[in-house]
Amino acid sequence: MEEYATAELLDSELVVRSQKEASTIYNKGFFGEPQSGGSLKLSMIEAVFLINLGRLNVTEAGEALEIKDIMRYAADSSPEFEIKYIVYSDLRTRGYVVKAFSEQNVCSGIDFAVYPRGGNPKMPAEYWTIAISERARFSIDELQEQVKVASGVRKKLMLAIADEEGDITYYEVSPSNPKGKVEKAKLPATGAMMLKDRVFLWDEKVAEAYLRPEFYGKPLGKGIQLSLVETAHLMKKGALQVMDGRRGKPIEYDDFVKKARRIQHDFDLRLCVYEDLKSRGLIVKTGFKFGSHFRVYRGDPDKCHAEYLVHALPSGYKATWPEISRAIRLAHSVKKEMILARISESGIEYVLMGRARP
Repeated sequence: MEEYATAELLDSELVVRSQKEASTIYNKGFFGEPQSGGSLKLSMIEAVFLINLGRLNVTEAGEALEIKDIMRYAADSSPEFEIKYIVYSDLRTRGYVVKAFSEQNVCSGIDFAVYPRGGNPKMPAEYWTIAISERARFSIDELQEQVKVASGVRKKLMLAIADEEGDITYYEVSPSNPKGKVEKAKLPATGAMMLKDRVFLWDEKVAEAYLRPEFYGKPLGKGIQLSLVETAHLMKKGALQVMDGRRGKPIEYDDFVKKARRIQHDFDLRLCVYEDLKSRGLIVKTGFKFGSHFRVYRGDPDKCHAEYLVHALPSGYKATWPEISRAIRLAHSVKKEMILARISESGIEYVLMGRARP
């Protein structure tokens, strides 16, 4: 039976002074940081985990401390300690070597460097991991910056979301560069009619040209119905002139956009992302039934399923984690990848979010 090692609490630091005990603790799981002279410095998280494993006692001024005392010290010295501990414990139990992230000057907000099973801290980390409470706020700007830095040094970014019962859902997040090879259509100039918030194109031959190969609109009798973003995009290309169905007068592009903004409060966001995705050779259709702005195809929708669900977000966007979790779960349930498209002054950046199973 393995004997307990003893760590002494000194000014918020935990030190295993016995060289033999320090060596045993470090070599069986790479806990702590070896010090000159053979001692070992442990973090509060490591200490709590080792106490729970039955491998460590902690004393202060010669008196034994209980785990609740260590937890109290830890909570006072480390923000969100309980969430970090829940995630740390889960990853350690899964067989990973987990160390506190030591490169905050490189990328802030990262909690742990996670090393492969059977690995050690001298190896490259497999994941950079962030421990998050389900009650925390999701920030697209913070996430985008962390993704950018992690991918720049070829690290996987993993989010560990702990719910109120301590169950953890893991997400892997990475930059995305969605592209397709859809042939550009030669669109005949034509007219369409707008009735309230719907746009219709009734010319049967023209409708066929718009439907393939770029799949604008949805068949409706012998014509098609166009979405607002499709209509604005086609008007900007000079392919479509829209008439007010009640007044019988043409609607100028700027006036159409004003109408669309009143109908869809986030119309500008949608149009910006829609046009960027179209420029990438993709087929873009509404994603309403999947709870997103768009479903996106890399090829013919009659021959393949949509590969992505894309949601357009402004810079500065914040939400609750349950909202994000629902969107990702829905995407996975219909075998699609969830992409968040962040729009900033520098352009559009795409982030792919998916379930991870460490």
